[in-house]
Amino acid sequence: MKGIRRVTWLVPLVVAVVLGALAMPAGVALATTQDVTINATPTFVGISNSPDTFSFGVIAVNQTNQTANTTASYFTVTDTSTVNITTTIVCQANWTGGTGWTWGVPGADTAYLTTSTNGSYGIAVPDAGQEAVTLHASASVGDGFTWELGLEGPTSFTFGDVQECTVRLSASA
Repeated sequence: MKGIRRVTWLVPLVVAVVLGALAMPAGVALATTQDVTINATPTFVGISNSPDTFSFGVIAVNQTNQTANTTASYFTVTDTSTVNITTTIVCQANWTGGTGWTWGVPGADTAYLTTSTNGSYGIAVPDAGQEAVTLHASASVGDGFTWELGLEGPTSFTFGDVQECTVRLSASA
């Protein structure tokens, strides 16, 4: 009987050791290294605009942005940035084409562009050499938007040369 008692207390001990070994996560006691995955997102600023041309066509004297415009939401800016951005607008060069109009408040052979992102055409587009104005500030990363242009045409014409200018959108973080 003494031999059986020894076995009786030995069995629970062996079972406890085996169960304890099974309950231990595999390899925890053996790990000597651990990999950690990290990442980093670069500050990337990128926009594209579509379409990239527009013609007001033939305009009349005293043409205003209510009748000479691209229509609301005509242009679409796609924002591929990884950060919030501010998009500005400026005319790259004054009116060109034969004899160029003067850029400014409508007058004889004088005209300018207006813009907005809500159909109001309330922002005057600065001419070449002036500081660009904010067209849109993103509310979240990748916040694309639509925008439009209006023409404040001359009060009179002294020549019939086709007029052209290039509007530049610039994005910055």
